[in-house]
Amino acid sequence: MRLKNWIRHNRDIFRPDDFRYLLKQVTGTPEEESLVLSRDQLSRLDRIKESYADGVPLSYLLEKEEFWGLEFLMSPAVLIPRPETELIVEEAIRIIKEKRFCDILDLCCGSGNIAVSIEKTLGIQIRMYASDISFEALRVAAGNRDRHHCTVRLVQSDLFSAFKPDSFDLVISNPPYVASCDISPALAEPYRAFAGGDDGMDYLLKIIDQAVHYLRRGGYLVMEMGSTHRGRLSPYIFAHDSYRIEGWIKDYAGHWRGVVLQKRQR
Repeated sequence: MRLKNWIRHNRDIFRPDDFRYLLKQVTGTPEEESLVLSRDQLSRLDRIKESYADGVPLSYLLEKEEFWGLEFLMSPAVLIPRPETELIVEEAIRIIKEKRFCDILDLCCGSGNIAVSIEKTLGIQIRMYASDISFEALRVAAGNRDRHHCTVRLVQSDLFSAFKPDSFDLVISNPPYVASCDISPALAEPYRAFAGGDDGMDYLLKIIDQAVHYLRRGGYLVMEMGSTHRGRLSPYIFAHDSYRIEGWIKDYAGHWRGVVLQKRQR
């Protein structure tokens, strides 16, 4: 079968960006419609199509996803990276370079995409740590660390429980922040990676409360959040009085997606 015929019959099953990525991964090109599919290629495309139609994310079917211009191993044990998280990484890298920070922690690291992206960008000038409560997630993160020849130190930890106080110059985190009632019963990704309590703020508040003890004076907390959380986080941070709000991060759609806090120097 020619690729153009398979495309004609199956294009509407997939989201457009997923469809292009699938064709690129299986055939090497998303555009060469005159290509004649081999038996193995056709069989793989059809298997993926059936599972995709049943709701399995393409990243899990291909066992990979792109982030920060890099390719990461994926499994159902970890959250699939979103493009918006690159904005959080970008801000963290700016601060690390500007302040010449050294010891960095990716908290709730999942696949390790944030930690690996930061180390690949900044190289040996930093000591990169990544932690998660899930051992299965850390196995995926270890695969991605090794795949990209990084030295990220992986630690199994319930938030900061495995670390000593005053250990880090900057903590970056993409924690669970979806309200439990907003999580679909058909969710294919790990529930734990999404569920942030009744209003989605449980982990955001825990991290704000705890990070101040593990950051050095003048250290930074860069955290992803939900689009509705700014109005509730802002007064909490002011009342906390341990941080200065350096800024808020908007995503590509103009929604609030992150917060940048600096520990007060006292």
